Amino acid sequence: MVTCGTFTDEAKAFAHGRSLEFRDGNTLIELIRRAKASLGRAGAANPPEQRKPLAARVPPQ
Repeated sequence: MVTCGTFTDEAKAFAHGRSLEFRDGNTLIELIRRAKASLGRAGAANPPEQRKPLAARVPPQ
């Protein structure tokens, strides 16, 4: 479960013993930072002008 804020004590109590993982706003921001940093490193090894498109774009009909 992800939120941009925080989880209430009631929500945490509900999740206890269930297969739920909580990610609060601070954790979400950290995950985004790590992903951006990871993409930055990958992008340096493969500059945009050398990247191939993932799929051909087809105009809507």
